[in-house]
Amino acid sequence: MQGEILYKEKLNLLPLMVIGAVPEGMRINIPFKGEVSGPIIHGNLEGIDYLLLRADAVGVVHVHAVLTTDEGELISVEASGITTALPDGRYAVKEVFTYQTASEKLAWLNSVQGFADGFSDMSTNQLDAKVFKL
Repeated sequence: MQGEILYKEKLNLLPLMVIGAVPEGMRINIPFKGEVSGPIIHGNLEGIDYLLLRADAVGVVHVHAVLTTDEGELISVEASGITTALPDGRYAVKEVFTYQTASEKLAWLNSVQGFADGFSDMSTNQLDAKVFKL
């Protein structure tokens, strides 16, 4: 399921904060920062993924971040989804996004839902994804 592309993400995964075993699985917080670029939105994204690794090896993604556009406009970003291991050692990432902004220019984002399709590679500490407008 893909719609109009909003932007591409190229994120650096920062050192993990392993919370440890909790009743639902293994809690790992993954801070990140990097760049987003697209036909309309360009800027930097910084936040944290409150990842829960379940017993079935599926990771439940819960992201809170702030996207700062090249013009200095701020966008609050929330995402949820899943990540699964691939045979090549990378992880497939599927996320659904919502946005909040006070920017008049980008107010249309307040009623947009995005969908990300990408991969994370823990050997390079990189996440690359495309985010589409649904």
